[in-house]
Amino acid sequence: MICAAFTLVDFSLIQLIGEYLFTQRVREAEGIALSAASRTAYAYSTSNADELQTLLDELSADHSARILLTDNYGVVQADSEGLLNGRLFAYNEVAEVLGGKESAYGYYNLSAWIAISIMGSTAVGMHVVPVETDGVRCGALVYISPEQEVYDSLTLIQQRILTWLLLITVLVLIFVVFITGTITKPIAELNRGILQMTRGDMHAHVHVKGHNEFARLGRAFNQMSDQLQRLNTTRNEFVSNASHELKTPLSTIKILVEPLLYQDPINPELARELLGDINREVDRLNLLVSDLLSLVRIDSGGLQLNLGDVSLGAVVNDTVHRIRPYARERDIA
Repeated sequence: MICAAFTLVDFSLIQLIGEYLFTQRVREAEGIALSAASRTAYAYSTSNADELQTLLDELSADHSARILLTDNYGVVQADSEGLLNGRLFAYNEVAEVLGGKESAYGYYNLSAWIAISIMGSTAVGMHVVPVETDGVRCGALVYISPEQEVYDSLTLIQQRILTWLLLITVLVLIFVVFITGTITKPIAELNRGILQMTRGDMHAHVHVKGHNEFARLGRAFNQMSDQLQRLNTTRNEFVSNASHELKTPLSTIKILVEPLLYQDPINPELARELLGDINREVDRLNLLVSDLLSLVRIDSGGLQLNLGDVSLGAVVNDTVHRIRPYARERDIA
C-alpha cells in the first residue's frame, strides 16, 4: 500500500513537472514563431525567394531550429534546410492553422526525416502560426524545434524522483517494521503473561525493557502479579489456620458429648461439668468466628485494634482446661 501511494505521488510529480516544462517550451516556441512569421511575411508576399531563404537561414541558425513556409494549400514554399520545397506538408497542425486557427502545437518523437535535420534530436516540437499580409492569411509558418533536451531533463528528473522515492520507501518500511516490533512485542509479552495468570499461574511475569509506556505497563503488571501472589499465599495460610483453629473446639465438643451419650447412668455432677465445658467451647467457636470477621475488617481497613494488657496466666489456664479432655482420652497427665 505504501509503494502504491509513493508510485501515485511519483507519477503526479512527473506529470506536473512535465506539464510545466512543456508549457514553458510551447510559450517560448510560440513567441519565436510569431516573430518569425512577422519578419518573413513581406518577403513571402513579394515572392522574393532569395531574401526569404536568407531570413529563414538566419532564424534557423539563431534558434537552432528548422523553419518552413507553406502556402494556403500546405505546400512548402521555403525550407531552411532546402529539402522539402514544393512538397505537401500534410500535418494536422498546418491544416488547423490554414483552417482558421490562430496557432497549433504538436509533439513528435522518432520522426526520422525531421530528426535528421534537427540536430539529431529524436523528440521535436512543431509550432505552426499563420502568415498574414495586410490582414489576409496567405500561408503558415512551421517552427520545428528540438525537444530532446526537455525530454532528457524530464527523464533525468523522473529517475531522480524514483531514486529518492525508493530510498524513502525503504526507510519508511524499515521504520514501520521497527515501530511494529516495538509495539507488538511488548503487547504479545503482556498477552502471554495474562494468559498464564488466567490459567492460575500467579507467578507470571513479563520481561521489561526500556522506559517507555509499554515498559511502565509491564512493570505495573509485574507488581500486580506479585501482589496477587502474596494475596493467594495469605489466603491459603488463612484458610489453613482458620481450619485448624475451628477443628480444635469442634473435636473438644465431640469428646465432651460422647460421655453424655454413652454413659448410663450418668453422674449429674459430671454431666453439669461436661455441659459447662461444651458451653465454653461453643463460646470459643463464636469468638473464633468473630476474630475471622475482625481479620476481614482489618484487611479492608475498617477496623482499628485497641491494644491492652493480657494476663498470660489466665490464657494458659484456659488453654489447659480446653485440652484436658484430649489428654484424658490419651491417658496423659
